[in-house]
Amino acid sequence: MLDIVSLGVPFTSASTGFAFLRLLRLLKVPLLFNKLELDRRITVEWHSVMRLVYIVCMLVYGTHLGACTFYLLGKISAIPVEDGGFGFESSWVLKNNLESASLYTKYVVSLYWSVVTATTTGYGDIVIVNELEKIVASIFMIIFNLSFAVIFGSVTGKSLSSASSSHPFLTENVSAPPFS
Repeated sequence: MLDIVSLGVPFTSASTGFAFLRLLRLLKVPLLFNKLELDRRITVEWHSVMRLVYIVCMLVYGTHLGACTFYLLGKISAIPVEDGGFGFESSWVLKNNLESASLYTKYVVSLYWSVVTATTTGYGDIVIVNELEKIVASIFMIIFNLSFAVIFGSVTGKSLSSASSSHPFLTENVSAPPFS
């Protein structure tokens, strides 16, 4: 079904607004990794490597999605309402003097903002200006923090389960002596 939807949109200049539907094919990546995890021929070490590759792929995709959203937000937030924009006085693109910069430069700046936001570093050199940018940045901070919590929990759980199988004393039920 995803292939039909994603391949059904021709890639022409008139349909570039719908070209993002081709990204729906990326939704099949988790299914591929799930199939590989169930394959009995793959060793435990390769399962760990595959999980790490999957996590890196999802982080790269998440930061790319954040960069594209931030770029789009900067592009349309300062456009007047009559012209289909949000009508804010300024945006991060105007604040950082990037109106005449190339698309590549705007994407690199957006990607930089996304990575800095995802890693909660927050240098403050790319400043969000209006309320809409603040709302979207807050949503991305919540999503990225939840993603990192799930990743760290998953890695910790896998590490503990593999450690407990190789070191049985880790699973022993040890009780503390009563206080006297």
